[in-house]
Amino acid sequence: MEDVVIGIDFGGTTIKFGLVTRTGHIKRQWSIATPAKTAPETVMAEIVQEIKRRVSSAEHLLGVGLGIPGSVRPDTLAVYDCNNLGWNKDTDILALLQKGLDIPLVIENDANAATIGEKWQDSTSKDNLMYVTLGTGVGAGIVLNDQLVHGFAGAAGELGHVIVDPKGFKCTCGNRGCLETVSSATGIVRLYQKESGQDEVSITAKEIFDQAKQNSPLALNVVDQACDYLGLALANVANVLNLEEIIIGGGVAAAGEFLRARVERAVDKYLYFSAQNHINIKLASLGNDAGILGMAKLVLQKVNK
Repeated sequence: MEDVVIGIDFGGTTIKFGLVTRTGHIKRQWSIATPAKTAPETVMAEIVQEIKRRVSSAEHLLGVGLGIPGSVRPDTLAVYDCNNLGWNKDTDILALLQKGLDIPLVIENDANAATIGEKWQDSTSKDNLMYVTLGTGVGAGIVLNDQLVHGFAGAAGELGHVIVDPKGFKCTCGNRGCLETVSSATGIVRLYQKESGQDEVSITAKEIFDQAKQNSPLALNVVDQACDYLGLALANVANVLNLEEIIIGGGVAAAGEFLRARVERAVDKYLYFSAQNHINIKLASLGNDAGILGMAKLVLQKVNK
């Protein structure tokens, strides 16, 4: 019987599952649509059923790790501020999963999970870095001196709620001008609607990048704005923490070098010159697998203690 763990990346639109070996090999993976505005009790019950359906009798499931788009309190492991899911109060996700799974469980912020996954699989990663995930929202994981930073309430890395335009769009958190209102996939669409004067236009962030690559003036303007806002936020964090490296992941990162080069120029523009005149900006190497592998790594660390 083979030892395996399951890593889960709970996204705003998709919940991705991966069955992972002790060596970090993903044996198989699958996904389900993220239920819209559904109670956490219902969603966790569905996740439990997915796990039970997918693990075969030839596999020994050591544990499950869930990366979730919210902050996780270090003391209680309660999840809070899942604004994009409509869960705005402390939720004991761990207890909900324990109702159906009598195995070791780990809960972590999804961006932190992706950060751990990248560090695990990429031997060239630096010891002082920030991993940024650009998807439905914007999240980040911070590593200082080779240690993941959680902060006193587990909310370190909430890059998406750094304010880059105080008079900008209303954010799901209640503030205005948060980074994720302009640099996430949904934020880029919002910028496009504003610049085009068509609030109801139906388009995706990928389509906007595709148009920009074809030199559409409107799409190029939107992409440049989104990248400049992102570069501003990243440079401010890098200035405070003296980072060596920034890794860009998430669905928007599929735009590749077209995105990375623009973000790098913006970061260099805003970076504090006397401290450092450049910081390494690179694209994530694991794509959509980073969160799955990060949670798998955390489970393995727990069961191997």
